[in-house]
Amino acid sequence: MKKLILIFTLFFVVFSGKGIAGWSGPALIIEGQWGMADNQFGLDHGDSFDEHPTLDGILADGSIVISDMVNRRTLVLKADGTFKEKENWTEQPVEGGMIRYVHNKYLLGCCVQGYDANGNLWTGSGGKYALIDKDGVLISKVTTRPTELGKVTEKPVGSTRAKITVQYPDKTWSYTDVGRMQSYMQDTSGNLYGYGSNQVIRYTTCGKEAASLMMPKKIVQETSRGPQVEPKIVVLEEYGAPVIAPNGDVYTWKRTPTSYSILKWTWADDPTVLANAPDTPESFSLKIAATGINIFWKAVSQDPGCVTGYELVRSPTASGSYSTLTIVGAGTANATGWIKYTDVTADAGTTYFYKVRAMAGSEYSAYTTEVTGKR
Repeated sequence: MKKLILIFTLFFVVFSGKGIAGWSGPALIIEGQWGMADNQFGLDHGDSFDEHPTLDGILADGSIVISDMVNRRTLVLKADGTFKEKENWTEQPVEGGMIRYVHNKYLLGCCVQGYDANGNLWTGSGGKYALIDKDGVLISKVTTRPTELGKVTEKPVGSTRAKITVQYPDKTWSYTDVGRMQSYMQDTSGNLYGYGSNQVIRYTTCGKEAASLMMPKKIVQETSRGPQVEPKIVVLEEYGAPVIAPNGDVYTWKRTPTSYSILKWTWADDPTVLANAPDTPESFSLKIAATGINIFWKAVSQDPGCVTGYELVRSPTASGSYSTLTIVGAGTANATGWIKYTDVTADAGTTYFYKVRAMAGSEYSAYTTEVTGKR
């Protein structure tokens, strides 16, 4: 008896009143049959896994780099999927008599780590990193993680969530979630992506989720070979981990019993979505003191990050005409995340109403619910 296992996957976009931001696709970039010819790809079936080509990265000019392990060659395709160049690998002995495959330009089996300001591709695997230009030429190799690939820290917030901070030389991103993504990178326009083996999340300038894309799931066919015998499994469709291009497009490979292909999701931008304001401060409260009215709130998850300060406003009447009392700078929270401001201008015997909102330059969060107090 044959059993087909099929899992459907959806991808998501963010909608706003002025447009849509998200990925559309996938589009088929190239497809070839299994074989050894120039327009074919190598496949070798193994006991525990099959060996087939990997998608190594997308270069600054949109070129697609593919390592074909079985046929011992690197293939480079133009952005439209047409052939650009091929470089065959040679064998070289190493210590212990083993043989490894080497080639002059490309890093074999690399993992995309990010891009520099010029769009050159950083790859990394096993603690070794390489910078490759748009023509696939190796610029440099290092054994320590470059600072432009970001420093990721994770700090618990409550019992189930964590504050994730991704720090680059020119920018710091912060957001709160159940945990960190497997990897992070910036595109050449400075947008942040978190990604893993089957998902990509693009974050807004203030660390909010702009869109999420899930890779399609593997489809296999199981055929029974009788009791107490492992079923025969045939891979009908399988997809690789996402690879992010310098401009934010997402690529992956796909294989079937007869072919290998490269798929692409294209990013559709909407500046009104990507300029989203930070989160609204939480736990806004006050306490009467001898010197005035002490006002408290929790720093938002994007501080440090895109937050430039907090605007505290005051009114003499409920839901009345508010005026700015002060601007409290970002990065002023204590070790537990609380921010405190004392209104020493509050007159004794007078009732006041307060609200606060987070600022990210000229962008603002919503105000908190107003609180009231009488000195």
